Amino acid sequence: MAKINKVQLMFLPSYLSHILQPLDLSCFSPIKGQYRKDIAALLIINDAAPVKKTRFLEAYHKARTESLTKRVILSGWRAAGIVLYNVERVLASSQVSNQIITPPKPPAAPHPLNTIDTLQFQTPRAPQQLIRAVNALQDNVTVPRELRRILFKAGKAIGQANATVAGLEAENARLRANVQDLQPQKKRKRVVPDPNS
Repeated sequence: MAKINKVQLMFLPSYLSHILQPLDLSCFSPIKGQYRKDIAALLIINDAAPVKKTRFLEAYHKARTESLTKRVILSGWRAAGIVLYNVERVLASSQVSNQIITPPKPPAAPHPLNTIDTLQFQTPRAPQQLIRAVNALQDNVTVPRELRRILFKAGKAIGQANATVAGLEAENARLRANVQDLQPQKKRKRVVPDPNS
């Protein structure tokens, strides 16, 4: 379809989105800044309340509508050298001329704690630990699909329980601080100076 309509497709090379991606160059930064302002305003009103889905959507929608203007979007396309097509603008970028090319990292060696001997005796406290245990077990033994599904659901339940505990701990800390503020201050005892000392 692109060839029929004489549309020339251009692909962005990997690891260069910070130089060639219009969203990275202009759009994301204003949205992040506005979103942070809105969340900070919410925290002033309700100090320890977590940002739930509805609050996130409201704050993000407001940030997006206020900061994603036509001017911001066009400046991203200009900075990327896409509209108007200008390769020299990209090559003259400080991030291109001063960039040291580093080779890709070799794949990481397996973590020493991922062996079956160590994982089977640990109680998983996070969903990642349970997933690591299942993967280590699966490398040596064929784990039935139903058992894997149950273990992944258990990992999800652990994650939800951890999130609930974190929320309750934050609420508990806030309530302790409120109780501390409400307690009457103890009067200091007056020290009578001894003239003989």
